[in-house]
Amino acid sequence: CIEKVPEAVYELVNLEVLDLSENFIIEIPNGIGTLQRLRHLNLSRNGLQSLPECVSDSLSLSRSLSLPPSLSLS
Repeated sequence: CIEKVPEAVYELVNLEVLDLSENFIIEIPNGIGTLQRLRHLNLSRNGLQSLPECVSDSLSLSRSLSLPPSLSLS
């Protein structure tokens, strides 16, 4: 299990699917916004308290975003 997203992930500019479920992540840095091709992001079963705007504003992710129950896109 990991506690934060590895910095190297943000260099994978062609990444389309990212599964970070079942970890101890409490924060997603704004760097996730550099992944312009990301279509599926699984953040379920983490301790997240909030999401950066780049994630909540992404229309391409809104259909394929798995969040812990404590978070919702509103």
